[in-house]
Amino acid sequence: MIPLMFALFAGLQAQSVVDAAVKTRGTADLQSIRYTGTGTNNTVRQAFTSGGPWPRFKVTKYVALINYTVPVMRQELVRVDNEYPPRGGGAGPFNPNTGQGGIRPVPGYIVQNLNIDGRTEAGAMNLWLTPHGFLKGALESGDTRVSGGLRAYAAEGIPIITHESHKKYYEQIFRNRGLQRVPVIESMKDKRVLTDGPMSVELHLVRNNFHSEGLRWVRSAGCISDLSSGHS
Repeated sequence: MIPLMFALFAGLQAQSVVDAAVKTRGTADLQSIRYTGTGTNNTVRQAFTSGGPWPRFKVTKYVALINYTVPVMRQELVRVDNEYPPRGGGAGPFNPNTGQGGIRPVPGYIVQNLNIDGRTEAGAMNLWLTPHGFLKGALESGDTRVSGGLRAYAAEGIPIITHESHKKYYEQIFRNRGLQRVPVIESMKDKRVLTDGPMSVELHLVRNNFHSEGLRWVRSAGCISDLSSGHS
């Protein structure tokens, strides 16, 4: 009974925060907006090492045009890969076939112009990541709970396998997450083999690369593929 009451109380608190933010920012009546800027940006979750800085790029142009009534978004981004050494990933446009961005360094200007349809799942996510889009999404769903991601697996006691260089990072981020059980975090060095009856999966460390300190590739039943991230 106590956990249920706490969950209801937390939900009411979150809703009051959302309502106050919507009123302060004038989100409810906002139909469209334009953002512009220059400076730098950092590619999310593409750090060379766990807990390290995300790769930095110089942004020479950024324009975002958003219409929340359709909803649709136009984004124009021009950036330069001028960081040295060029460690980490996310240099080029996202490739849906590989699930990755480009490999650094990338010469010249990186031009990324996108037309985003907010009626699709991926498009809605892009609009929700804007300040007003986040609040509008919270109002429409009426659900202010946070769930999913790696935390959901940890809460179920499913082992998280990562490279030994990342284990302390995961132990740190899970320390204050309010999980009812201690996460099972297992590490590997150069190679690890997982077996389940006749099936087996091999994990191998990729050495001497600038993309990620703990990047691995996986081999299973005669199939070899790149592991898209070295942080899990």
